[in-house]
Amino acid sequence: LSWSVGLFCVLHLYLGGLGMYWLTRNWTGSEFGAAVAAIAYSFGGLSQTALMWPNNSAALGWLPWVLLAAEFGCRQSGRSLLVAVIVGSLQMLTGAPEIILFTWLLVGLRLVVVRELAWHMLAGRVGVMVLLITGLCAAQLLPFLDLLVHSQRADGSGDADWASGAFVWGNYFVPLLRTLMSSSGTFYQADQYWVVATYAGIGTLMFACAGVARQRNRWVITLAILGVAALVLSMGNKGYVYLLLDKLLPLGVMRYPAKFMVLVAIVLPILAAYGVRGISETSSTEKRCATLPLCPRCCSSLPAGRSACVWSGI
Repeated sequence: LSWSVGLFCVLHLYLGGLGMYWLTRNWTGSEFGAAVAAIAYSFGGLSQTALMWPNNSAALGWLPWVLLAAEFGCRQSGRSLLVAVIVGSLQMLTGAPEIILFTWLLVGLRLVVVRELAWHMLAGRVGVMVLLITGLCAAQLLPFLDLLVHSQRADGSGDADWASGAFVWGNYFVPLLRTLMSSSGTFYQADQYWVVATYAGIGTLMFACAGVARQRNRWVITLAILGVAALVLSMGNKGYVYLLLDKLLPLGVMRYPAKFMVLVAIVLPILAAYGVRGISETSSTEKRCATLPLCPRCCSSLPAGRSACVWSGI
């Protein structure tokens, strides 16, 4: 058991990176962008943190495959729909409720924003997927729901403990910002202990900014809004939005607002892949600050083809 659990987590980490590669390659058409997304997803702070929670690591490993399979299943039906059911069931059996919920939130948004089928066909195929996955996983889902009904979470008792602090954005740039070290030598954020680190890397963040700036389609904008909203919600009561939504939705079942950072960890690599594609499609005469569009050193008075920022060399 001492080595098999480690192997289990590492293989799911590899599975998640491979899935993110194929997912973003299918969405962006950029192999290099997909490789960037895969590395950012596998080696991001949250994915590394999940290695100490095997069920979360497994759920994150299957997440991109569920997104890819569900889209193909709804688009092509038949065998593709069956594959989507199997992959969705495998993630469901990992037993990570919040990550599974976020996965299907992204599936729903993707199918609605990039709609290729009539509404009745889309709703029918999604309904079939959900029913079949529920049936296959009923042996685990029914006891879980029974436990949830009889637990303290059913009363909406989430008191917004373990919410990310006001400087949560800083941890995406500086991994040990406002962290504490435990007696075992592990670092934790001062306000919550569910996520050890959210560090994404400056390269990932810059490519993600480029993706929003240069690929302004509906899906990219939706992902950007979702990422910002998740970051604010992860702050719990300190972000104010959580207080409002808690009155409308049973957020107390989730208990820890810090779990919203999972969505940010998913969105950033995808936006980074779009950023790489946007940069590759930009002509040399337009590359003044491709990866950091708001760089103050950019100047329109420079000659054509002259770069105003060192990052434009990328």
